[in-house]
Amino acid sequence: MNEDLRAFAEDKKGKFHCEVSPRHLAGAGDPRHITHALRAAGWRHGGDRGLPQVSLTSPDRSLSLSLDLLSPYHAWSVGTAQAFVPGYWRAGFASSTPVEIISGLTDSLIRPAPAHAPADVWASLAAAGWDIGVEQHWREASAPGQGLKIKQFGSERRDDDYFWWQIQAVGESYGGGVEGVWSASLDHTTPPHVMAGLIEELTNPAGVLRGSHDHGAHYRAAHGDMVAAGPEIVATHTVRMDAARAGSRALTRAAKLPTSRPHEPAPAAKAAAPSR
Repeated sequence: MNEDLRAFAEDKKGKFHCEVSPRHLAGAGDPRHITHALRAAGWRHGGDRGLPQVSLTSPDRSLSLSLDLLSPYHAWSVGTAQAFVPGYWRAGFASSTPVEIISGLTDSLIRPAPAHAPADVWASLAAAGWDIGVEQHWREASAPGQGLKIKQFGSERRDDDYFWWQIQAVGESYGGGVEGVWSASLDHTTPPHVMAGLIEELTNPAGVLRGSHDHGAHYRAAHGDMVAAGPEIVATHTVRMDAARAGSRALTRAAKLPTSRPHEPAPAAKAAAPSR
């Protein structure tokens, strides 16, 4: 058991957990759901370990993640390590964003991109039952009755690719009004498979586990029965870290594959060659 997993297991020992739904109102959860998976995939800590902030960089130094839970805006920031270069993109999430939703994006960074093009974002949202709307300057989709929506902003010119993504989760306040719960924004250059990973977790109807010691769940969220699930939580976390390592190895192998191979005659053609 490595140092990360040992500390995680000790922290979860003897604690109670329950399922909270819908997931977008469940509160932030444990950041280690994300950071431990990245570290298992070879991402390295690049900051001062004595500070509360987290700074991780991918093995090839092309991607980075930072976490500052004291940030008033986007506590989570992830994307290309170098700013304003070809292929640059960045995504930011508020501190109260459930880690299971963010991990849809970060998990896509530590495994090979699919060979086929991912499904269109809007098609995926429609398939999940979200309502799609189009305005003059943006397009949006809303989860019926859940206070969760995603917008794609742009100009009124159809040929203008200057747009960005914004996700907003709201909930009913004690006074009967509407209050913001968390938000996120992503550049229009966010890779399609990364965006697809985020959408998959954003639309996932399953609840998420939260500990009795966790805070931040919205008062309108539903809580299941409390169970002493410490060992089960650790086992699931272990499987997740193992998957991250396997994904990282597959990503490394894919990066080493040649982009093209020299032409070779087919085996049948070789067999037909005259003998001497």
